[in-house]
Amino acid sequence: MNLLKPGRVAAIRSLLVKGQASRRAIAREVGADRSTVAAMVAGPHPRESLRRCPDCGGIVEGRCKACGLKRRLQKRRFQPIDEPADGDLSLELHGGARKRYQRLYRRKVSAGQPVSEDAA
Repeated sequence: MNLLKPGRVAAIRSLLVKGQASRRAIAREVGADRSTVAAMVAGPHPRESLRRCPDCGGIVEGRCKACGLKRRLQKRRFQPIDEPADGDLSLELHGGARKRYQRLYRRKVSAGQPVSEDAA
């Protein structure tokens, strides 16, 4: 990839801003290719706006979405709930949940699978 010297780039830009010469004339005067002048008129190449994220090192345009998501997830972390010392969670099942649990309990008992003592 050939890069123009900063002096040539400045000359092309100043001539473009003046608007007195055509792209072809600017290219001839500065000694650059017409496509180079046309590219400068079109604006920066998409690659020129890319940069490395200082946190993760990924190539990004603007803010790093991955690092932003990681920060948001860290803010939403839940604190662990202290479990009771005796292991009893003191759950009360009502309605359909209780019926499903009873069916499962009966199925385990009839199949001869071990069932905890407090589950009844």
